Amino acid sequence: MYVTSVSLLVLILHIPNQCLRFLRTQFWIKASTSVLYVRVYIGIKVS
Repeated sequence: MYVTSVSLLVLILHIPNQCLRFLRTQFWIKASTSVLYVRVYIGIKVS
């Protein structure tokens, strides 16, 4: 029981870190792609 609770605690502490890193990466990818789309869209509208 003790071992499982310790490993659970390690998991609980470890997962948010990984999730945050993953989410941050996803956010940056989405942000850069939307910026790219907006630039292309504006470029098409202007020309």
